[in-house]
Amino acid sequence: MSPRRSPTYSIYDRSSGICICSVPIPEKTNEIPESQRLLSMMDLKGCLITFDAMNTQKKTCQVIKERKGHYIGGLKENQPGLLADARDSFTEEAIKKCGSKPGKNYLKTTEKMHSQIETRHYYRVDAWHEPSGKDDVWQGLRSFVMVRKECESLITSRKSTETRYYISDLTDISVLADGIRGHWSVENCLHFSLDYTMNQDKDTTTDKKADLHMGMIKKMALSIIRLAKPMLGNKSLKLTGKMIGMDVERVMPAIFMSLSRESIRKALSCVE
Repeated sequence: MSPRRSPTYSIYDRSSGICICSVPIPEKTNEIPESQRLLSMMDLKGCLITFDAMNTQKKTCQVIKERKGHYIGGLKENQPGLLADARDSFTEEAIKKCGSKPGKNYLKTTEKMHSQIETRHYYRVDAWHEPSGKDDVWQGLRSFVMVRKECESLITSRKSTETRYYISDLTDISVLADGIRGHWSVENCLHFSLDYTMNQDKDTTTDKKADLHMGMIKKMALSIIRLAKPMLGNKSLKLTGKMIGMDVERVMPAIFMSLSRESIRKALSCVE
């Protein structure tokens, strides 16, 4: 992102591949209060909200639980006490115990990505955190999750290991693993697609407001392209966009007519 680009906060629906909300971040603040404000207005019943370590905040978890949702949040040094509790929970004995119960507290996945083999080990233990006061309560917290990622290059055979920690109000290791892995689809499916399909990084707009509005329009257009993709033969996003542009009067009505009443109702009721 170039220095001139206006910072925005986006909420992305992984199941549909659509950005359902994108708002500017006011000056002299950051995305934390903006995310809490947006989440407090949404119907989150049955939804799993994933976020990075920056948004792992007590109030964020509280808002999600109040709106009947579930959460998975990354852990880093911005929450030192909770991170220490998570690290201390995964002793060698605890890891061995998790490994003895595959499918319950342990899950292993292996995939080929970017000329390397990536193996992920997911471990889950019951979360234990002693509040230091009434304001140190993580609402709904039930699980600490440790993910150990092992990579081996198919070209150089070089190996590397990375360990990350997460918190959640869920206990199902399959759901936790899928949510953690799926969180990065925001980068792969939204940001990359905006750059590749819409040439966002090549945008030379210098006016901040115009840049903000163009960013929102591009996300809306990308959502429409994703909806049209299966109707137009599942071509690439870039080619699908061109096909829509060549026959927009026919394709656009067909897209909206294909939506069910239930999907429209959910879209309209997303923000109260």
